[in-house]
Amino acid sequence: MKKIALMTWHHVNNYGTAFQAYALSTVLKKLGCDVDMVNYHRITSSPLKKRLLHEQFLSFTHRISAKLRNKIFFNFKKETFGFYFDKYFQYTKPCHTNQDFYRLNNEYDGFVCGSDQIWGPEWFDGRFFLDFVENPNALIAYAPSIGVSNIKDNAVKDLMAPLIGRFPKVSVREQSGCEIVKNITSHTDVVNVLDPVFLLNMEEWQCIKEDIALPSENYMLIFFLANNIESFRIAMNQADLKGLTPLVMHCTQSEDNEYANIPDCTPGQLISLIENASYICTDSFHISVLSIIFNKQFKVFNKVAQKEANSKNSRLHDLFIRLNITDAEYMVDNSFDNAICFEIVNSKLMQLKEYSFEYLKSCVNNLPAKRLMVDEKGLDCWKSKAKCSCPGEYSEQFVEYREMHANSCLVKSMSTFSFSLNPKCYRCAKYRMRRDMDNRMPLFYSELNTAFGKGKSPISIYFKYYFSYHLKYLFEKS
Repeated sequence: MKKIALMTWHHVNNYGTAFQAYALSTVLKKLGCDVDMVNYHRITSSPLKKRLLHEQFLSFTHRISAKLRNKIFFNFKKETFGFYFDKYFQYTKPCHTNQDFYRLNNEYDGFVCGSDQIWGPEWFDGRFFLDFVENPNALIAYAPSIGVSNIKDNAVKDLMAPLIGRFPKVSVREQSGCEIVKNITSHTDVVNVLDPVFLLNMEEWQCIKEDIALPSENYMLIFFLANNIESFRIAMNQADLKGLTPLVMHCTQSEDNEYANIPDCTPGQLISLIENASYICTDSFHISVLSIIFNKQFKVFNKVAQKEANSKNSRLHDLFIRLNITDAEYMVDNSFDNAICFEIVNSKLMQLKEYSFEYLKSCVNNLPAKRLMVDEKGLDCWKSKAKCSCPGEYSEQFVEYREMHANSCLVKSMSTFSFSLNPKCYRCAKYRMRRDMDNRMPLFYSELNTAFGKGKSPISIYFKYYFSYHLKYLFEKS
């Protein structure tokens, strides 16, 4: 039995995240694997990137505005997802530092990353590209989603490309993601597979459903992640026209809505709500997926405008094209009475499920017969051998630059940030955090060190990379 470490989002109060993690873990177990979730909690903040002063100002004013308007945000009870995680997932030892991740190489035969938007450029994190795995042949990417149709940040592209290039084969969830991977790597045969939630059939999802009080009359399930007032107005009106009782869930990715009439329900209870609904309105990818699995008529609304470069609508648009689904996306001029023909959809879905399952099966079968054992001290350096915490060491470029500008107050200020450390220091167990309080390598790391190497003036470097963060630090300190 192969021992697999699954790298995905988990322990997040998000239904889609919980469902996809359960599905991929279950399918790997079907393939005869012993599966542990990598016990790493996703860093929800964006990685450090160049931020202009006006961007910091807009971020600040947005937070102040939300407080002044007394926006109400919905919070799940701890047990809503806690019991689900405890019941269905088993985990590796907690992983926080480079050393924690490095040890996994000696404990697992293969490493799988997927699915969900773990490759999203907005929250780039090398861990979800399995950057800690020493043997590239032990890597499997199953349906990670990039989540957007275009990556605007070239720094993120430059970091993603070599990490994806390490995989022997690559599969992603959206066709748009396939094209992105082809464009930034040498992979020419990128496989478009289904989200793992599709790999379990309706009966298998019914196995985890839980009881919840349901209305005696037929109902429309309304679940919008984002509080779009117009979407709620349209959905509530359609429920009235169809003679359906509206069951409205709380918004979980924005301020809450005023229509919610369902208390927070567990993932198993949500399965019951979907199973028994007469119609579903949503802006959620995974609620749309489960609507398809349960053959429910549904309408999906957009969370963001398609014209935006980072629009996430491509996820559903790609899916509907693959399954020959028309009229599921809400448009001003289309009708709620146009029914989805599930006979056609189910036939197409069966073919894609078989293809996706066989792809994952072949990847598992091709994992190395033996683990590549590594020396657990491989990440240690002379400084980290001390019992006390380590301040880290700077990159060669910054050390030389600091010597050239020894009397510069700006360069001294730069020294207090961790923007230009030796790469090995980032996320090291012994590293003592500096005041920017983010132990990930900044997205602009290479660009910054190039600027040091070219001898750019301290004032230009400071204002381009440091000033906005320095200002933020001073403001938060005061």
